Amino acid sequence: MRIFLPIALFAVTACDTVADIETDDSFSAAPDIAGSYTVAITGASGCTSNDAVDAFAGTLTVSGDADALSFAFENGESVPGSVDDSFFFEFGGTVGAGNLFADGAASESAELWTLSGDFGLTLADDACEVVAEFTANEVAR
Repeated sequence: MRIFLPIALFAVTACDTVADIETDDSFSAAPDIAGSYTVAITGASGCTSNDAVDAFAGTLTVSGDADALSFAFENGESVPGSVDDSFFFEFGGTVGAGNLFADGAASESAELWTLSGDFGLTLADDACEVVAEFTANEVAR
């Protein structure tokens, strides 16, 4: 029995307790939303017709890394943006018509991304804002 006891104590003291085990709960990462999208901008309201907003419908190319993305529209306008590990995206900057801003959520279905959220365009020439709903569906992966 004397030989067994010291071996048993060594085995118990050599094991880590639950409090000693390090864990890493950060499994989420920002999604890779780079790709080609078809944009629909709907429900525009504000100080002007849909013409200013419609210029941003069509093809959108998203490129770059999650924290340094480029959102390039078919009309030639391009603005910086990002997406985070909560799948929240945003982009914005100065464009020919004024200042553009959009934000919302990225969601994935059948391995293709959909970006949906709010779209705002503050027009430089009449200093007013048009707001709309923004949806971009990835074309292919």
